[in-house]
Amino acid sequence: MTSPESVQLSDEQREFMTFCQDQKVLKFDPESGFQLKSKRMSPWFFNAGNLMQTGAGLQKLAKIYVDTLLRGFAPEWQVDTDILYGPAYKGLPLASVVVAELYRQTGQDLGFASHRKEAKGHGADKGRDFGMKVTWKRSILVDDVITAGTAARNSVEDIHADNGTVNGMVVLLDRQEVAPPESWDATIPPAPGEPRVSAIMQLETAEWIRVVSALTFAHIRQAIEEGLIGNGDIGAAMDKYNRRYGVNP
Repeated sequence: MTSPESVQLSDEQREFMTFCQDQKVLKFDPESGFQLKSKRMSPWFFNAGNLMQTGAGLQKLAKIYVDTLLRGFAPEWQVDTDILYGPAYKGLPLASVVVAELYRQTGQDLGFASHRKEAKGHGADKGRDFGMKVTWKRSILVDDVITAGTAARNSVEDIHADNGTVNGMVVLLDRQEVAPPESWDATIPPAPGEPRVSAIMQLETAEWIRVVSALTFAHIRQAIEEGLIGNGDIGAAMDKYNRRYGVNP
């Protein structure tokens, strides 16, 4: 295997990646590639939004997130937090289906919370709170992907402003590539010897929280190596891309 990191795949990860390829959520094109928001041309692309359009997709998401929560934040089969927090807007359906699936699997009844982007000015629930109040409680953020980490930092600020704490974050995918610089062409790879830092690594350092990913570049590369998805040409193209932009080339 030529990828930079070998990882063990859970049964849930194997099932989820196969489903994503079948549903064209996880796409490969080693010849033409896909243009990312950073303008980089990637041989693989993951469209998480497509999983939030059907009951089957939401169920698969809920199961992979619960698998990740139990793997990353539950040393004794109980997730070490009070609330799952979903940043508006995509985080709302994510966090709500995940708390329901966690309760179904384990019986642990966590709260669900968010903040509206705009405060509600009427009714008994006016203000920005949505769901359980985060005040004096611990929250784990649930989101799909991190590009620059701005939305996650805003959520941390909102929780802290309400006297809550953040003790972790779960994201669906970590591409494990260098964060796009603010004032530089992101298509230019880091120079030899230059630090390679991802948006997740920046967030962990800036906010002092642990971020756990359901899937990473290494997981997808391992699934290709095992013959679950993709093929050898795709694997070679991903390795080439990773040597150029990966945090672990």
